[in-house]
Amino acid sequence: MNKLNVKALTEKLNFVATKNLGKVFFAMFLMIMVESLVFGVVVFALVRISSVENLTSLYKAVMLGIAFILSTVSFLFQTGLLVLTLKMVREEFVTIGFVFYGFRKIKKFLPLALINSLLVSFIFGIYKLISFLLKPQLKMLEDKFGLVVLVSIFIGIILLSILFVLVNFIFVTQIKYDNPEMNAFKCFIKSFVLMKGNVFRFFSFVIRSCGINLVLALFYFGMSLSMNSVKNNFSSILSFVFDFLYFINIYKAAGRLYFTFPIAYTSLIENNDSGEVLEA
Repeated sequence: MNKLNVKALTEKLNFVATKNLGKVFFAMFLMIMVESLVFGVVVFALVRISSVENLTSLYKAVMLGIAFILSTVSFLFQTGLLVLTLKMVREEFVTIGFVFYGFRKIKKFLPLALINSLLVSFIFGIYKLISFLLKPQLKMLEDKFGLVVLVSIFIGIILLSILFVLVNFIFVTQIKYDNPEMNAFKCFIKSFVLMKGNVFRFFSFVIRSCGINLVLALFYFGMSLSMNSVKNNFSSILSFVFDFLYFINIYKAAGRLYFTFPIAYTSLIENNDSGEVLEA
């Protein structure tokens, strides 16, 4: 069984990021702009629909269906960035157009995106069931701690659950790219096998790669909020500076995060016991 060498991976990431982080910034910015344009219109429509009283079951089903489609589209965008960063790590030629690679090769990558969306939907369904079964107890907690605290805790638990489930399948895109004839389920199985015994090492790799920038981003965000509470010109200038520093650090953390996936993947497949790249 292969084990990730966190120190060696971090050194490699620093080298790759030095040459390619600016390109990833631009790719992320393009992806976010396109996603915001598309998702903004749809989410606005969903909010308007949800504000209507006595929604019928059909409307609720339509809303859930649209949410599922948006999740799938989001995973297809992620496919583009993951392929782009994989090629950067391998020092292959890339263009900004790889952001849309998941859509260009939609027949190959759509099954992966659908399965990922189903996994997310399953987790949400589980917590919806739990909230229904524990409704009296949750009401008591809401009365004691407040709705905001309760919702924050629930959202945090859901996000952590999604993270711990999907982390086992983070290599499905890279596996499919390297093995285009492999079916989606085999890609998920191969990813699970690669991550076996490496989940906490991978989280350690992510923390070492992005932790400092995330801490700085949170610090600058907090400082910006504190400056906004003071109403004068000087605090407004400081707030703008802190917002800018927050933006730089959060994007740097996200860019470095995208490099952790292909670097960990290439390390595992290059050092597997058989010495072969995964095949169907």
